[in-house]
Amino acid sequence: MILVFQNFFSGGLSYLSHHYAMPFFLVHFPLLLLIRGYMDRNKECFPWKKVLMAWAAGVTGFVIIASVWVCVLSTKYGNVTISPKGGIAHAIVGPADKDRRHPFFVGGLYKPRDPYAIHIFEDISDVQFETWSPFESKEYFIHQLNLIKDNAVHILNHFVIQSPFFNRTFVIAILALIPIALWLTSFSKRNKFLYTWIIMTFGVYCSGFLLLIARSPRRFYVLMLVFLLLSFDLVEKMKHYLQDRVSEQRKKLLTSCLFIIVIFAFALKPSMQLITSVHHIYAEDHINPYSEIADQINTVSFPSPYAIIRSSQKPTTDYYMAYFLNKPLLGRPLSADVQGITEELVVAGGKSLLVFDNPEITEELRLDGRYVYKATVKLNHDKRYEHAANWVVTKHEILTGWDNEVTIFTLKE
Repeated sequence: MILVFQNFFSGGLSYLSHHYAMPFFLVHFPLLLLIRGYMDRNKECFPWKKVLMAWAAGVTGFVIIASVWVCVLSTKYGNVTISPKGGIAHAIVGPADKDRRHPFFVGGLYKPRDPYAIHIFEDISDVQFETWSPFESKEYFIHQLNLIKDNAVHILNHFVIQSPFFNRTFVIAILALIPIALWLTSFSKRNKFLYTWIIMTFGVYCSGFLLLIARSPRRFYVLMLVFLLLSFDLVEKMKHYLQDRVSEQRKKLLTSCLFIIVIFAFALKPSMQLITSVHHIYAEDHINPYSEIADQINTVSFPSPYAIIRSSQKPTTDYYMAYFLNKPLLGRPLSADVQGITEELVVAGGKSLLVFDNPEITEELRLDGRYVYKATVKLNHDKRYEHAANWVVTKHEILTGWDNEVTIFTLKE
């Protein structure tokens, strides 16, 4: 019962923090009970009744906890909703025959459902994505297989190469020590359950990301703890092996050395990263370009929601700036002419238009009777911003040179 309580309680709370915990729990929990039932079985009888009762109790407890958030989502969207993210995650990694990115990156104006939201990214449930199925065609099926292969490589890199907790040498050493530790100690029921649980947990957790996208290391941080627990278990096995083979003093010395090595292996990389972070905090001149440019634009009063005409930056910089402007952002119009831009703006309920470094459109809007010219703000083209990009949005080359001015128009009522 303790095993059941721990799983449904931790599973329910995990779902409240991330939707992936629900499918993981619904697959992992029954497998865990089957493994435990198989190992506790009598010679001629599998404890089906005990397993089914434990499964029913665990799922009921999980539903009680998870239903709180499911009810909130379902009430908001008008139908039973667990999370819309799974389908979106699969859609955006689809075949390249269509542009499957978030429509915000392609262009177009999208008004957030929530009047207090800054942009559509805060609630993308109304956005239509180019969904696909690997069973639609042979090409799509092959794409899914290649996606699984690429994701498997990413997952391996997250645990061995890009792990934030330990280096690859340590991981390889731990994996090499497992068969040695098992060979040196008796393969008890506890050992069977422990290592079967580890393999099953890694397999179930990673399998979902194999189908979608596995490029974010943070999604696998929780599994890093398993390596830590496994390391201590290996130390304990080595200690047990030395029990009757060396003196008590040598046993304590060897066990202490192994324990220190394990702690050092886990602490070294995070410690170095902490030192580097502290250095950046105190030694670097931290600049937030989005905040500074938003402060310049906010010297002009204009109603929201607003749209942007801009070419010098990627769309992601628009909603970074929108956060500091604290005004709802519609996006960038698809049209290149004033008539098309205006039609998009009216349909989306836009009230203002910010034009960055585009004298031709600016001149046309000045002459268009549907718009009111508010002001032109000369932006400070500060070299510091290019260096600050490394700390604001990491080295993804999002910042490609800053705009010189922004002209603000409002749409007449």
